[in-house]
Amino acid sequence: MALLVTLVFLPSLRNGFVDWDDTHLLVRNEAYRGLGLAELRWMATTTMLGHYVPLTWLSFAVDFLVWGAGPFGFHLTNVLLHGLNAGLVVLVGRWLLERATTLAPAALDAGAAAGGLAFGLHPLRAEAVSWVTGRRDLLAACWLLVALLRYLQAAGTPAGSRRRWRLFGSIGAYTLALLSKAIVMTAPVVLVVLDVYPLGRLPADPRRWAAPPFRRVWAEKIPFLALASGAAMVSRWAIRGRPVVTLDPPTWLGLVWTALAMCLEKTVLPLGLSPLYELPGRLDPWRGTTLAAGLLVTVVALTLVLLWRRWPAGLATAVAAAALLAPVCATVHVGMQLTADRYTYLPGVGLALLAGGGVGWLVAQRAWVALGAGALLLVAYGTLSVRQEMVWADPGRLWGQGVAATPECAACRVNLGNWLDGEGRSVDAIRQYTAALAVRPDWVELHTNVGMALDRLGRVEDAVSHYERFLTLRPDNLPVRVRLASALVRLDRRPEAVARLSEAVQADGAASLVEYFQGEVAAHPNAPVLRLGLTQAYLGAGDRARALAEVSELRRLDGPLATAVERGLSP
Repeated sequence: MALLVTLVFLPSLRNGFVDWDDTHLLVRNEAYRGLGLAELRWMATTTMLGHYVPLTWLSFAVDFLVWGAGPFGFHLTNVLLHGLNAGLVVLVGRWLLERATTLAPAALDAGAAAGGLAFGLHPLRAEAVSWVTGRRDLLAACWLLVALLRYLQAAGTPAGSRRRWRLFGSIGAYTLALLSKAIVMTAPVVLVVLDVYPLGRLPADPRRWAAPPFRRVWAEKIPFLALASGAAMVSRWAIRGRPVVTLDPPTWLGLVWTALAMCLEKTVLPLGLSPLYELPGRLDPWRGTTLAAGLLVTVVALTLVLLWRRWPAGLATAVAAAALLAPVCATVHVGMQLTADRYTYLPGVGLALLAGGGVGWLVAQRAWVALGAGALLLVAYGTLSVRQEMVWADPGRLWGQGVAATPECAACRVNLGNWLDGEGRSVDAIRQYTAALAVRPDWVELHTNVGMALDRLGRVEDAVSHYERFLTLRPDNLPVRVRLASALVRLDRRPEAVARLSEAVQADGAASLVEYFQGEVAAHPNAPVLRLGLTQAYLGAGDRARALAEVSELRRLDGPLATAVERGLSP
């Protein structure tokens, strides 16, 4: 099963790095490239992009040392990890199904194999596998599956040294999972669920959990809970300095409903997958699709509770999946995503094994027609996965799919627009920026994107209007003010250009601007507007001699602009 899943995801090896964290983390960043003391110290202390993932960084370092800086080796490790995870799901599934059912060994094997394939071939896995940055989820899942397997083995072993070592092995693997990504911090809840069903080490009635016979079971959870608590505190520390949003209760409820409903919906019908499901400014839980998601979640939850005695596996799987989704559904929210396909990676294990149990039952009943339909479904999932892998091949395909699947995603349109603009397709880029502004009129920074694209098309007058709109709300943005001044010079509106840069000196103070413009002029010595800015900065700082020297240089580059600024030099 592991080999088959690996083969299906081999097309990912043709993918490159995408400018969606990959470039920032792995292409431009050289701090992880090696296993020396400096690199190891950096891996052990960095919280780049709000994550503390030292073990993941270590895996990236090994990739770099073995394969170099190209994307092939990084993708290969991802594919192999996912194949390994599919094999681990088979092992965990075989152990669980044996305790949850009375199926014969052949049916148990078939059910566990089907569960591993349902997990591994599902299109929702493509994001974590085909996106190099998804390594965090793959590695954390790998170690968590090892921890679960060792925990199950320990639970089935009589008291003694062998049992203790298996439990220690589970704790150690869980530690490595947390060092790969802290998203597994809620795994102790999954252990409690397993103790209730199918292990039967805890009663179904929570009111009896504190009874003396069950205290040893709870004592085993102390190391896991301590590790999880530590990981939660480290995660809170890691997001310092990141843009954090504290969701109000209605928005948080809407997020939880939507995340749970999408996990269920996309698992059953994995169509319209997007690299970004954007979090809107406010989610009203009592309207539209959010209310529909809440109704779906409520109906499914009530149904599973009512069926608990007849079908305990359904409720146990749902509780475990919800627990594993909980870390990305907190009231303290980081990032622009409402939810993500990669968030279903671990919750998908239980759902896949639930389906595997159904396959085992069908094998026992010799229901060959139904089994044939299930096999066709797995083939369809594998085919969709191959297509989804190609979405992550490059930024153009990635954000084209994002816009097609979620046209209301403003960030998808902006990212697609940036790629189009970089490809010289400024007209198409402007269409995407304009559509994004229609969705998010408060995203004033987009006026800069539109202005720059219009500038490149020679529509300077239109570009000026967008720069002006942006500066109305962000007057302290110096680079945009410089672009505006440059556009005004090209329109032969030099006095306005002088006035616009003069406003920057008045607002920001001359001292900081002198340093800024000195650096810019050193990089671009023949740019007249930068010389103009440096002249005004010197004037504001009272350094008339240097201002006069810059005017001389400015006259060489743009005589009329030098004339326009000379009035500021008069006694």
